[in-house]
Amino acid sequence: MMTNTPTSTAAIASLNPVMVSVISSRLRAIGERMGLVIERSARSPLLVEGRDFSLGIYAADGTLIEQTEYIPILGYAAAPTMQHVARTFKGKVKEGDVILHNDPFTGGNQPADWKVIKPVFHEGTHIAWVMITAHQADVGGAVPGSYNPDATDIWQEALRITAVKIMDAGEVREDVWELIFGNVRLAMVEHDVRAMIGACTVGERELQELLTRYSIPTFEAVVEHMLTAAEASAAQVIRQIPDGVYTKSWVVNYDGLNLGSTMTMRVRIEVKGDRISFDFAGTDPQTPGYVNAPLAVTLSSVMVSFFMLAGEDIPHNDGIMRCIDISVPEGSFLNAQFPAATGFGNHLSDQI
Repeated sequence: MMTNTPTSTAAIASLNPVMVSVISSRLRAIGERMGLVIERSARSPLLVEGRDFSLGIYAADGTLIEQTEYIPILGYAAAPTMQHVARTFKGKVKEGDVILHNDPFTGGNQPADWKVIKPVFHEGTHIAWVMITAHQADVGGAVPGSYNPDATDIWQEALRITAVKIMDAGEVREDVWELIFGNVRLAMVEHDVRAMIGACTVGERELQELLTRYSIPTFEAVVEHMLTAAEASAAQVIRQIPDGVYTKSWVVNYDGLNLGSTMTMRVRIEVKGDRISFDFAGTDPQTPGYVNAPLAVTLSSVMVSFFMLAGEDIPHNDGIMRCIDISVPEGSFLNAQFPAATGFGNHLSDQI
């Protein structure tokens, strides 16, 4: 993730536990402060009362550094979006840009969960991203609200937002803004997105203050330490599970269109030393209705299960993924492909 320059190597060598604790705690506090901004400035009860959102701080390459989940299933659901955005906009962002995304086929989890993403610069260098994922009260599509049980494709469910800049160097792109919110029924969604931008701006400002105080090499060294520590914690949990192969299947009733229909999800879990793999090969194909999960939902569901089974507090960053492999066949109803309807996807998470 991090560049192995002489400066960063020296910074890693000079780290002490107090420094690591201070910076990692500060990163966690930044996420929590972003959440408070949403609670205090958004309009929708979904966000103000339900706290249906999640926040993350990522490295410039999309690596998850710190995450604050208010809704557990959003825990790892945002990571594929961030990876897509980091690749798509590499070298194409500047300070003050804001990106909006909700597309299930380029890393999103469900069309109703919009992502607002802001790059963080320090001394002219792109260092990180801050992101907020939040459930919107309306997202366009054929029916009001977030769910269309009769949908058979993405266009019947929502306005599909592949990653697009809604602010450019601090200025709102009025044409893009009007296009998006002209396809949404409720004015409160526009207010909520403004609140999300405000929260990301708070996260950006506080990250910049942190970088000014401790320097980029020190920040990068601490982040690498955080990732390595999370990897070690996950490996310790996995080693407590007996080596072997574990299999299970689960039947899901009703595809959203055909009464009496069933779909089966299958998983093969292999534990070997300090590594664990989840293979969903053999899971039934995607359905014609809206009972499908985008890949992000399945990934997040596996991680939520892992955290619950761990029985201890493991840091939620991408260091964990160094020990975990997840494979979900494309075109299955746990990794539905374009242009499938996926509105029910989040609700498959408990069964996954």
